[in-house]
Amino acid sequence: MASGMNSRPIALDVLSDRARSLYGASLIAGAILAFLAGGCGGANLIHVKDEADFQQQVIEAKQPVVVDFYKGGCPTCWLLDPTLDQLADEYRGRVTFARFELMMPYFMITSDALQKKYHIGLFPTVVLIVGGEEKKRWPMNYMIDDYRKVLNELVGVPTPKESKAENPPAK
Repeated sequence: MASGMNSRPIALDVLSDRARSLYGASLIAGAILAFLAGGCGGANLIHVKDEADFQQQVIEAKQPVVVDFYKGGCPTCWLLDPTLDQLADEYRGRVTFARFELMMPYFMITSDALQKKYHIGLFPTVVLIVGGEEKKRWPMNYMIDDYRKVLNELVGVPTPKESKAENPPAK
């Protein structure tokens, strides 16, 4: 093979591009299905209304708070709801999960101060706040195990008994 030429086969480059396209298409398809179904959830998350509420619910919280900074009407933001709902169940009583609509549809920022303080440029961005200080951030991350790893180090691994005791099965 001549020097300076790419040693990777062309087929892998095409497959890589195609795999990326399929991943993007699956996110969009999932978002459309979530929208048609009325959203994905978020029922276990505190909905923070404004900066004063953010101060009270997040900054002054006695336990760690995971905040989902999202954009209203954002399909990829909706995809994160089931992940955060599940984590809220798993870490109930030890970690609070909250949502803050930082950008409304048509690019209207709801809080310049919070956007600047937490450097939010991508949606969704999830930030772990402990004692009023940012400890970890996950921009556009949908992988539940990435969240669990950090939360387990912070508050310990939830036992199945803890999760089920607080959430008895529906009859």
